[in-house]
Amino acid sequence: MSNTRTALTARTSSRYQEFPPPPSLSDRLVCTWTQNIRGVDGEYHPHPVLPDGCVDVVWIGGAAPVVAGPATHRIVVKLSAGTSLIGIRFRPGCAASSLGLPVNELLNQDVPLADIWPHHAKRLTDETFDQQSESTRLRNITSPFHGSYGTRRDECAISLFRSVSATGSCSDVLSRRSALDPRPFNALCGFNDY
Repeated sequence: MSNTRTALTARTSSRYQEFPPPPSLSDRLVCTWTQNIRGVDGEYHPHPVLPDGCVDVVWIGGAAPVVAGPATHRIVVKLSAGTSLIGIRFRPGCAASSLGLPVNELLNQDVPLADIWPHHAKRLTDETFDQQSESTRLRNITSPFHGSYGTRRDECAISLFRSVSATGSCSDVLSRRSALDPRPFNALCGFNDY
């Protein structure tokens, strides 16, 4: 089952689609995803990025992958027509151990994956974008995470997630423990307390 959203502007459209992660990675990844921007050459699609607390590894076109750290504010990214994106999204508490660095070092930043995983970044880009099949690309980008990465989770993030799950009130927990706006997190978790 996948989640698909389509957004339209006067001269561009965006198709964003989420897919379940491989079963062996479902404890570490929320999803894999694709986004395709269509439209008139030279036009840009404004894509809002909401502060949802997620960490993603993102390939934009054939460019080197970046790690998009958790955002604390909304930004709008301009994506040109013809751009294809592909990515993976980590579960709360799993990015730090999977990537090997504290998530606070990624806050509000896009960091080249090569700065974190030099030998994986080039291989992943070459193997991923040499493939024509979207399903093969999605499989390739998850391949490094099948190894020993991600066996230890961030206990602070897990504690926050458990508190939210236990109380059912994301707004209360996030207001007490962070400076993040709880509404996007509520939507991500499926809570309806806002």
